[in-house]
Amino acid sequence: MKIIVTIIFTIFMNAFLNAQHIDLNYYPPKTNATTAKDYNKGVRDLAYAYANIEENPNQLLNYIDYWRVAVAYIYMGVDKETVYSLLLKSKADNKKGFCIILHAQLEACGEPQKDSRFYKFLGKTYLENLSNCLGVDIETFR
Repeated sequence: MKIIVTIIFTIFMNAFLNAQHIDLNYYPPKTNATTAKDYNKGVRDLAYAYANIEENPNQLLNYIDYWRVAVAYIYMGVDKETVYSLLLKSKADNKKGFCIILHAQLEACGEPQKDSRFYKFLGKTYLENLSNCLGVDIETFR
């Protein structure tokens, strides 16, 4: 009986914690440092992410959900710590999937990576921490 209660509690807590991480009604306010064009792109991307989450209300949030919200937040000028936290959740949920997407994102920006939106927003230290994909074979997915 104790094992069953523990399993049910664990499942409930995982569902509760995942559901509480992203408020589907929250649209961050525009900051002075954010252009109208970037903010509007972020709003569109966030609406798309929220719509995908709402289509599957019984499903736990996954790495793609966290990724999409984080990227929208970057465009909207949300603070670095919030974005970094969402990206870490994405990576924790599915390291392989996260690393493939991050690698593709960084590769798409070309060289130097310092010109990428991710680098400019997160900075070298945060991006290096996120880019640590030891044990993930990204080459097989090209």
